[in-house]
Amino acid sequence: MKKMVTFLLVVVMMLGATGFAFADAAFGPASIYAGLAGITEEEAYDLRLSTGSTFGELATEAGVYDAFKEAALSSKITMINEMVADGDLTQADADTIITALENCDGTQSRILQGSNLGFGQKALAGTHRGAGNGQGAGQMLRMGGR
Repeated sequence: MKKMVTFLLVVVMMLGATGFAFADAAFGPASIYAGLAGITEEEAYDLRLSTGSTFGELATEAGVYDAFKEAALSSKITMINEMVADGDLTQADADTIITALENCDGTQSRILQGSNLGFGQKALAGTHRGAGNGQGAGQMLRMGGR
């Protein structure tokens, strides 16, 4: 589940040039968990750091996971629809992503790989960018020149 949530967050963030991170957004996992648990976002972050748990795991422990999952999905769909309205994403791509999110059971990995949205192994090739003075796998991201 943790890998899936992380992957989906990365996917959505990669699709548009957003000026903020999900964790700091009003609809991010920290905000959602804090609201459901009746604590501040700062307290939610402190709890996450002290336990090493994800916000989803904390929501499960607090007995609010279903509401957390529903709110997280709703916020992602809202953001995707805003990206379509801003022209940063086509409606067809948005529909593909939303369908994948709605059908996610938390066990899939690479759910958008092969979706022709540019994700998959090449999108992850920059993970080790800079290792070995340009000798590593991160060069896939530099194919277009500087």
